[in-house]
Amino acid sequence: MATALKDLYTQDFIENLASPIQRVQPDFDFQSFSESVFDKNWKSFELKDRMSWISVCLHKGLPKHWDFSKHLNFLVEFTHEIAKTAPSGLNFLYMFLPVYIEKNGTKNLKESLLAIEKITQFTSCEFTVRPLLIAHPNLVLESMKNWSQHPHPMVRRLASEGCRLYLPWGKKVPILFEETDSILLILNQLINDSHESIRKSVSNSLNDLSKFNKNKAILFTKTWINKNETINKTLKHGCRTLLKLGDSQIMPLFGYASAEQTKMENFVLKEGSIKIGEKLSFSFTLKNISEEKILTRIEYCIYFLRKNGTYHKKVFKISEKITLPLQQVFVKKNHDFKIISTRKYYGGVHSIGIIINGSEQLKESFILSKQ
Repeated sequence: MATALKDLYTQDFIENLASPIQRVQPDFDFQSFSESVFDKNWKSFELKDRMSWISVCLHKGLPKHWDFSKHLNFLVEFTHEIAKTAPSGLNFLYMFLPVYIEKNGTKNLKESLLAIEKITQFTSCEFTVRPLLIAHPNLVLESMKNWSQHPHPMVRRLASEGCRLYLPWGKKVPILFEETDSILLILNQLINDSHESIRKSVSNSLNDLSKFNKNKAILFTKTWINKNETINKTLKHGCRTLLKLGDSQIMPLFGYASAEQTKMENFVLKEGSIKIGEKLSFSFTLKNISEEKILTRIEYCIYFLRKNGTYHKKVFKISEKITLPLQQVFVKKNHDFKIISTRKYYGGVHSIGIIINGSEQLKESFILSKQ
């Protein structure tokens, strides 16, 4: 079983902070800091709580007479020291560094933004910038637009990731829902960025926008579609929710044929009843009935029974492929009902549907029972 992210904050991780802390602040009492981190409440903390608590313990160990500016200078220098020796690929663990700014920076905006610009070059400040956006929306949005043209890729990434409408674990920022044009200005600047992590952030931000205002997301997609293959890939990932919904405006933009050009036959649901922990097996034949080769997106959906008796529909992609005129494709698939932490199964009647180019072709029921 994979280690939970929160459990990566080990004793060794904290101990490895000693040298960079003491290079910046030689008289720092590291022993007291370490003991205060792993107090009686530590095991009950989730990931963000642990980040916040490490930050609290760190700043408690600094001189009592320090003002906000002194704390910021320490953070920037401390970040610089950590960056010299930190293992690559785990920078997200150091997102505790800017938490102090997240909690205390709204009254010292200019200093906070300058520190964020430096710290985010090592570890993301996507959560940190949100309270500042709430407190000073216009000024911070203007800074984020400037960051989208910054020479450092992590600063550019912060511009798009920080302004996501539905940033996971991030505070909701009401002004962003009113200033979607500002988000689009940032995405326009970054859609063709040379760094994949930035393009992925653009995709995620576009996907968030599509859930709130699909017309703006579609217009943005129409503006950029077919500029180059890299942009197309970014847009397609950004339109993933609309594609799963089979949106009639989005489907043709990515070259998908109409469902009327295909015919689904011979659907077989192998098991009419399965237990939680088993697999549901199904198959069918798909035929291109048109006189041209077409791009076909093949998906299925499960209507999961909820505890209250209603259903939640979730779409799963099988494949997409070019099919030649009159070509038949045999599709066979299993859906695993193994127990996972992100989904709770309830015994009773469920349903499966087959979706071809956004159009659901059938819906058939089966029984899911407890082990």
